Formats: sequence, structure tokens, C-alpha cells
Amino acid sequence: MIYRKDLHKHSVVEALYELDVAIGLARRGRMKIVMLVVGYGASGSTHKIKTAILERLEYYDTKRQIKGFLPGEYLDIFNVNYQKFKYKDLLRENKCEYNKGVIYIVVWGLIVLEIRKIKENQIDILLDLIYKMAEYEKLRHEVTASKESLFKSIFVEHTAMCELLYCDDKIAGYLLYFYNFSSFTGYKNLYIEDIFVLEEYRRQGFGKTCFKFLAEKAIEENLDRIDWICLDWNQKSLDFYKSMGAKNLDFWCLHRLDKEAIKALVEKE
Repeated sequence: MIYRKDLHKHSVVEALYELDVAIGLARRGRMKIVMLVVGYGASGSTHKIKTAILERLEYYDTKRQIKGFLPGEYLDIFNVNYQKFKYKDLLRENKCEYNKGVIYIVVWGLIVLEIRKIKENQIDILLDLIYKMAEYEKLRHEVTASKESLFKSIFVEHTAMCELLYCDDKIAGYLLYFYNFSSFTGYKNLYIEDIFVLEEYRRQGFGKTCFKFLAEKAIEENLDRIDWICLDWNQKSLDFYKSMGAKNLDFWCLHRLDKEAIKALVEKE
């Protein structure tokens, strides 16, 4: 559901009041999308309103007073170029036409993010997501997995664990991980093979949700480490991992013997 409010008086007090009302509706689960339309004032008045609203949103996030919101899960959007505006379809649906000097603020809240263990009859969904991830990483040609191999690994041999990611009850991606072992600690650890979120569900907080899920599992099982690798060109992901406190172990070099190399090694005299 959408809460829309048009602000015509160009008053900072009015804008903050309506924002508080909208956030209150979101906190009580009455609305999932909050949209404020501020206009058609001169640039000076709209700038003051924009600054005030940004400060108020920052206050809400700092105080964690938006119950159900994850950090970064709300978005404050100020229209600059309508053609590139991420939520122009949402505005069009609500009969909002673009006008210079108008500020559109869209606040997303109470998006339900869930992590659920994959079911046996969802293997075909997982394989499709793996192909989509491989396309994103420009490595689709390397995928040889099948529904049979995935089913055997996850449900028969239990060599891998898989969770499906849901956003408002719709499948949004997957998390695939397993246990490895460290001779230095003498214990098993968690290794993340994949965290993949479909494009339309990104920037909703799934990354942090997945890592929190694994961190809680690590603490519960008394594990010391969570390891994973990342493509060197994926700077956004690298920055995200760094922001969590992850260390880039650039003094290690990843090596791999593929199927052909293994066969050649065995056959070598």
C-alpha cells in the first residue's frame, strides 16, 4: 500500500510533520511504501525542505526508531533527472507528473526479508538462480551443475547448505554455503560459495541479512571464521565487505586444479 501526501505550503515544519505521520503509518504496518511529493516551490524553499527531511531520516536511522527497517532499507530520493529516476513508474501509477522544482521523496519501509531453507522441490529454482548469477559474473560458460547434482549435494550427501531469500514472500535470491576446516584453529568454519540477489531486489538489505544469519550460526556453533572470495572487478561488493570489517587476505593466492588438470596429473608418469 502507498501513502501519498502532496505538500503545497513549502514549509519545513509541514514537511517534517507529514514525514512523521507517514513513518508512523509504516511503523504500525499500515503502509509499505511512503511517498511525499513536495512542490512546486522555488529552489530555495525546496532545498530547505530537502535538507530538513534528510536530517530527520538520518535521525530515525540513528535512533533505530523505524521498527522493521534494516539499516539502509529506506531510500530518500530527490528527483534530478526524471528519465533516470528509479521510481518514475511508481510516480506515474500515482498520477504524479514531473515538474521542475518538485521534490519526490520515496521512503520504503517494513519490507519483509526472510531466509528459508530450500525445499526438495525447489532445486529447479536454485539452478535457474545459479545461471542468473553466472551471467552477472560473466561466467555462465563455466556452469556445469544440474538439478541432479545439486539435489545430491544438498539433500543426500549434505555437502552443501542452501537457503532461499524472500522479499515480501517472493523469491529474491539464494545463499549457498558449506563447512571447511582450518588446521590453525583445529575447527570447522563456514565458507560462503554464493550470495546472489536478483537485480530488482538489491539495495534492500539482503547482504547484511545474509551475513548476520551466518554470523549467528557461527556463534551458535562456536566457529571462528567465515570465508569467501570475490571477483576483483566487483568493487561495490569489495567496499561492502570492508564496511563490515572483513579482511582482504591479499597475501594468499587462490589455486585450482580443474577436471582436466586432475586427470592429467593422475595420468602423468
